[in-house]
Amino acid sequence: HQIELFNRFSQQSSVDIKNLDDNNHGLINILESGWGDDRQLEHEAAQQNLKYIDDLTVLLQHTEKRKAKVGTIVYRLVGELQHLKYYLEGMSNPSTPPLLSNPTP
Repeated sequence: HQIELFNRFSQQSSVDIKNLDDNNHGLINILESGWGDDRQLEHEAAQQNLKYIDDLTVLLQHTEKRKAKVGTIVYRLVGELQHLKYYLEGMSNPSTPPLLSNPTP
């Protein structure tokens, strides 16, 4: 009778182990598929991030060029305003001789 119980227990254990193995293989397949999908999403996100970096780099280069151009314009405008200031000061104070006039002896 004990041998019969042992044989039944062994058969049931074999069935349970096979079911567990099948279940584990199914779970491993699901995990591997999920990992593959995750890696694909990470790759796509990285590609998109690289595109953003390239676009921002181009924008930064344009901004730097514009900054230099605006700086040059501002420098010239400050010079022009300085000349205008001297001119207007000279016009408002006629007692000051103009810088370009020649004194007569």
